[in-house]
Amino acid sequence: MCLDCGSSHVLQKAKYLTDFRLPNGIYIEAKGWFKASDRTKMESVIKCNPDCDIRMLFQRDGWANPSKTVKYSEWCDKRKIKYAIGKVPIEWVNEDENRG
Repeated sequence: MCLDCGSSHVLQKAKYLTDFRLPNGIYIEAKGWFKASDRTKMESVIKCNPDCDIRMLFQRDGWANPSKTVKYSEWCDKRKIKYAIGKVPIEWVNEDENRG
């Protein structure tokens, strides 16, 4: 338990390296199967790195839960994470490094 805030959440300090980094500074995490542990990790990575443009690339738009009610794309939309299915969009490659 945190003595400062009383939270019972345990934080683990870890290093993280995305799968790809485009020359314009966009980071891309590529996933075939987007497991629950991967989703939790990506939420933490994005939250802890608010100045980084981290995007998801999926092999296909699979189901994010066993009940098949949420797709990977919907999971990203809900969290305002940019994503692509199948291949990196040329727009990402051509995006200006100083985009606002």
